Amino acid sequence: MRNELVVQLTCSNGNWRVRRIGASLSSYLACPFVIGTTDFVAILPFSVAQAFQKISRSTILELPLPLPAINVSMYWHERHHDDPAHAWIRQLIAESISY
Repeated sequence: MRNELVVQLTCSNGNWRVRRIGASLSSYLACPFVIGTTDFVAILPFSVAQAFQKISRSTILELPLPLPAINVSMYWHERHHDDPAHAWIRQLIAESISY
C-alpha cells in the first residue's frame, strides 16, 4: 500500500478529516522546496525534517497518529554484487539502519 494511502486511511479511521494529497515526491530532496513555497505539509522521518528545516523555513511537529514503519531497500548493479568492498558497505548500511 502506498504511503499516502496509509495516511489517508489512518486519518479516516481515527475520525480525522482526510486531506487531499497535493504532491507525492519520489525524493526527499525536493521536499524543502515544495513545502517552502506552498501551504503543503510533509510527513518525513525526523532526521530528514531536521536537515531540511532551515531551507524550507518550516516547523517540525510530531504526528498525532501512529504510522507503520517504512521499508528501506538498497539497489546495486549486478557487476558489484560479488565485490567485497561493495558487499562490506552494503552490510554496514544494513546494520546501521536496522532497529
